[in-house]
Amino acid sequence: MRRIFIRFCPLVLYQIHHGERHSFGHDRVRTRIPSDRLTLGPDDPEELATRRRASSLATFLIITLLLPILLVAPVERDIRIINVVNPFYAAASLAYSITEVVSPTAPLFKQEGRRSLETIIFMRHLQRVLDALPSGGQVPKTDKTTVHVVSDKVQKSNIVAVSVCPGISRGDTIATLLKANGTQAQRSILGTVIYFIAQPLLRLLTKSQTATVQSILHVLFLPTPFKSVHTSTATTSTENDPEEVLKAGALYRECAVAPVRIPTAGGTPLGEEQKGAMADDRELGGVHLGQSVWESFEVALKEWEKTVPALLMIPHQWIPILAPSTTTLQWGVLICYDPGHSLLAMPW
Repeated sequence: MRRIFIRFCPLVLYQIHHGERHSFGHDRVRTRIPSDRLTLGPDDPEELATRRRASSLATFLIITLLLPILLVAPVERDIRIINVVNPFYAAASLAYSITEVVSPTAPLFKQEGRRSLETIIFMRHLQRVLDALPSGGQVPKTDKTTVHVVSDKVQKSNIVAVSVCPGISRGDTIATLLKANGTQAQRSILGTVIYFIAQPLLRLLTKSQTATVQSILHVLFLPTPFKSVHTSTATTSTENDPEEVLKAGALYRECAVAPVRIPTAGGTPLGEEQKGAMADDRELGGVHLGQSVWESFEVALKEWEKTVPALLMIPHQWIPILAPSTTTLQWGVLICYDPGHSLLAMPW
């Protein structure tokens, strides 16, 4: 099966916000990217905060745009939405409040921690919404006449949304922060010297690019409850051992589910939900905090659209490119790298 990877960059929306020209058809793309666009150099703090906020809104926008297409896919197809976040979420988890306004001059750890935590909460609530939607029945495999019924407590939707924290990479994070990579015009001599001098310490505290991608590959290939059914009923004792499956809506770090403790408000306990009410699993702040974060993204996106009229035309340009044929979509993976790039893998 041949797959095509389509790259999505949230900074495209940021460039449109500043009036730079983009074309998603066969025209040329004219974009001027300053040398310090992706670095934390001596930029204006408000400009950096706006750029980081634009990346979060772009992630929220592309996921919500693709939901109508993903929801009409057959139920037997395995679709995963993987959100890659930075490790600063732990700095904001214990004291997080949806009503708190973080100043652009606040410490970087606080700003990035809050933004990372909000995307984690959003992905968990997205999974709750997907599980609450009605879905078709599970179909048997082509060589079987019976269907393996998966418990609703394990997985309700064939679309799985998870967050992954790969950690801090030397080449992607530290080198970019010190301006020690890129072209000759983008590189800083002082930053390059500091980067090479600090290599012994960096190799102890940070990861290589190969190590950081392991957690992403783990959730990418880990079987879901739908895919973990044994093909034969005559199994050996080894095959009967418990098999690890992907936990929908969770945060993965170091190839394992990472617990995040967030104060949870009162809600409907799991298993005691009323008609029309969503069960509160008490994970990552619960249903009420998830709804508040979702609504805050919607409000911020509406304010953004008022200042960016060209943004309203993006869905009509992207949807045919991202999903040229929903009938040939066997499985899909949307990887949202914040504030970097996203990938949508699908067969062609």
